[in-house]
Amino acid sequence: MSGWIKLHRQIRHHWVWEHPEYLKAWIDILMIANHHDRKKLFNMELHEIKQGEFPTAIRKLSLRWDWSTGKVRRFLFRLKSDNMIDTRTDLGYTLVKITKYKQFQVESGTPIDTLTDTLTDTLTDTTIRIKRIKEKTICTKKSQLAKIDLKALQSEFPLVNVKKEFDDWQDYMLSIGRTYKKYNSAFRRWLRRSKPGEVAKTSDMVYVCPEHHDIKITGEKGFFKTCPKCRTRMISEYEIIERKIQDGTHD
Repeated sequence: MSGWIKLHRQIRHHWVWEHPEYLKAWIDILMIANHHDRKKLFNMELHEIKQGEFPTAIRKLSLRWDWSTGKVRRFLFRLKSDNMIDTRTDLGYTLVKITKYKQFQVESGTPIDTLTDTLTDTLTDTTIRIKRIKEKTICTKKSQLAKIDLKALQSEFPLVNVKKEFDDWQDYMLSIGRTYKKYNSAFRRWLRRSKPGEVAKTSDMVYVCPEHHDIKITGEKGFFKTCPKCRTRMISEYEIIERKIQDGTHD
């Protein structure tokens, strides 16, 4: 078959470029495709094979490319999934149609820049789809995270530092690229798996020196405080009250 096709530098950014055998097969498909409409006889019936199409068989392509039939099917399926080709198998043979072949034909009648435009169009469409998915995912994630009520969860999980777990959970998602459909439910599962006994640090506590009751320090729950005067470990006011009750000295 005479004629030629153009090859654009953009192909270096396409997934077929990463696999030389795929690149070779794709270029071969472009060369096999009809440059103009033709009619062929199959099983005593006249079939019109249009521009950008060609009749073939999985077995035929397997022998042509020296691939297994399974590999040929997977390759054609991937091209079809990426909107590069379409196929029909209800005609007694496999009809391969290159997507948008005619759309990018040069009006002057010069050879069609199919490879350039098909790849560029595919890359553009794919990039737009990926960008939209990412934007939608980010928007959904931000809105859902903003609606998580940490105070309510702290009341529900009093032995867990919910704020700290929330920060750790976000770091975990970021490190592995994890996303969820329902972030609130996912975080609740995370909290249920948190180690018990981790005292929450959501409010301040007044710490008193057991030796010098006039020395008091306000700080977060769960932190050990040391008396600046005698270096004795300070205890909370609640513990002071409990001791007085046990000693019978509490009013």
